Amino acid sequence: MKRDDVLKDIEQKLRALGYSDEKDLEILKKYYFQLLQEGTRPNDIKISEEEQGKLLDIYKKRIENEKKKVDTENIIDSNKIKVVISTVSLANVSSNILEELPLEKTLRLCKNVKNVYLFYSNEASEKFKLIKEKLNNKNIEVNARMTDKEKLTSENIISMRAFLFDTLKVLKEKGIKEDEILIDLTVGMKLASIAMYKIAVENGIKIVNWKEIYFSKYKKNENEEYSLSNESFRIVFSAMFEIIKEILVENKQMLLDINASIKRKEYQTVVSLYKKLDRKNEELFFKEISELFNKELLLDLNVGKFSNKLKDFVETILAHKEFPEYFKEKIKNLMIYLQIVSDFDVKDLEDYNKEFVKELKLKYEEYKDKNSEDADVGDFLVEYYCKKMKNLDITDEDLEILTFDEELLSDIEETLEEEDEIYYLPETYSLKNLYLYLIGINIAEPLMSVKKILFTDEIKKVTKKSIYEKLFFETDLESYYEKKLFEENKEQYERIKNLISLSDLLEKVDNSLTYENSILKISKYDIVVDLEKEGIKLNDFHETVMDLLLKEEILTNDKLRSLGESLTETTFNKYKSIFNKSIVAKLNEIIVRKLRENNYLKMDETEDFIKTRHQNKVSNQDWAYKINEKFI
Repeated sequence: MKRDDVLKDIEQKLRALGYSDEKDLEILKKYYFQLLQEGTRPNDIKISEEEQGKLLDIYKKRIENEKKKVDTENIIDSNKIKVVISTVSLANVSSNILEELPLEKTLRLCKNVKNVYLFYSNEASEKFKLIKEKLNNKNIEVNARMTDKEKLTSENIISMRAFLFDTLKVLKEKGIKEDEILIDLTVGMKLASIAMYKIAVENGIKIVNWKEIYFSKYKKNENEEYSLSNESFRIVFSAMFEIIKEILVENKQMLLDINASIKRKEYQTVVSLYKKLDRKNEELFFKEISELFNKELLLDLNVGKFSNKLKDFVETILAHKEFPEYFKEKIKNLMIYLQIVSDFDVKDLEDYNKEFVKELKLKYEEYKDKNSEDADVGDFLVEYYCKKMKNLDITDEDLEILTFDEELLSDIEETLEEEDEIYYLPETYSLKNLYLYLIGINIAEPLMSVKKILFTDEIKKVTKKSIYEKLFFETDLESYYEKKLFEENKEQYERIKNLISLSDLLEKVDNSLTYENSILKISKYDIVVDLEKEGIKLNDFHETVMDLLLKEEILTNDKLRSLGESLTETTFNKYKSIFNKSIVAKLNEIIVRKLRENNYLKMDETEDFIKTRHQNKVSNQDWAYKINEKFI
């Protein structure tokens, strides 16, 4: 190869890295022509201050472009990151920006980081001091953990993981959320990397990595001829920021499994999933829930046993001191309701917790003596339950707005003012009615679906033997719950229905579909498709169809035609044909490819993102396009 051939070879490699600006290419070619000579080191290169400045600008531009890619993908909000966790290697710590560490690249990309947590071995302690000094000068606080153990053992990994867990706990207590934390695994100890990977999966924290490629060096021979050398050199201008999506996939799938199991009332499965994630608070809570909402307990039709189990459940949860703030917020409404139900323990008109009512009356009298002028039953109950449930940080607002409705307050006040041993309480707070409701949704409803298939009208008329049995002969259980169990109080019924379904405890998983500026994002599978780059062109009609389809998830033929009402029949049919063949078909192929790349689909599997009407065999379904529910 001649000199010009070497320059051409370098240019082709640089263009493959995304460089297209001719001025930038000339500067980079000149720089790397010198640097890629066999035996040459960076310090041997002679360039002017002006050229050095231009190289720095190109490098900063490269990192900024990586930031734009990250922001476009919308997997990480780089401006939102406040904390970075990483490790220290034995690499040189240089003041030259072109030789900066991967951690420094991450901090250049995430501009609002104020805290860095670093893990290092005793061999890297001097490097750590240099990094700390450098970051402190940029007003970034550095927290550290050193290990002098080189062996990669399960004991060391557990120890490191425990420290990471405590670190995350501290961050959460400071109000730092999972999407504000980043783990950079580009360099460092295997010990820390394994522990970090596991913690990331368990907590849904993003892990990133910087990739740089190597160019072969050139050996200068006689007669100005060049050949490829056995040496190679790392190209800092090739820096690529990579989000390790396997972490997101693994964590997201587990969260989806948790949500599905909660909806199916498979609480033991939820317990095992949280155990895998090492989220001990959730594991404890659902273990207790699985015992309270146990089908055997419901099939026993023994309200007394349920009463005892509810009391044990409430005591166990209120005795636990380690619930983090976010989880307290999730469970407090449910716990307030169950605490009141358990306290009054209403099984029948004469069968309720008389000792509790007697004790509450005495406390209310004491309260009135202390607050003679402003004694109010609502304030009394707020004070009473705030103390009783202090481990959940129950506030006045939680009790006044979310739970203590006027009917409940009025009935409790009447109970406390009544001299005789009698209680007044809305049926919505009856333990017996709650038990019947649980029997209904867990036992009767599944049987009802079987009954509709197997039972004849004559069999349905069998004599009812008890109030419990009645559940299994109702034709409309929803109506029965609302009218008989909750006194036709639809608002209260809906609230309690929501609490008992544990919908507040569902994990937040982003399943959104968005389409903007020719970029389609499918959050459930972390897929981003730039339609323009993929060669998919949409006219105004196609844009309108795509927008509405992603918003409503299904488009009827009538709705589709109304979108093209200004078009002639011929033009409409032409545009529809283009949408089917050049947009839907191609988009489906691209998404299948990306699903396979991300290991969501096997190579021999396929899954259409947009389904078209002609694929449907059911003639009475009048739709033109719909989004496959697996993507929603």
